[in-house]
Amino acid sequence: MTGLSTSTIYRWMTDGTFPKQIQLGSRSVVWNERDVIDWMNAQNANT
Repeated sequence: MTGLSTSTIYRWMTDGTFPKQIQLGSRSVVWNERDVIDWMNAQNANT
């Protein structure tokens, strides 16, 4: 959805600049779609 690499997403999550993931299982995570869309809209507003 974002076009970002996995390593960039995790680095930005650590920095607090990308929404946190939701753990579904021991090896499965998701992100809240609304949180990601809101984040993308905020990024577009800052450009």
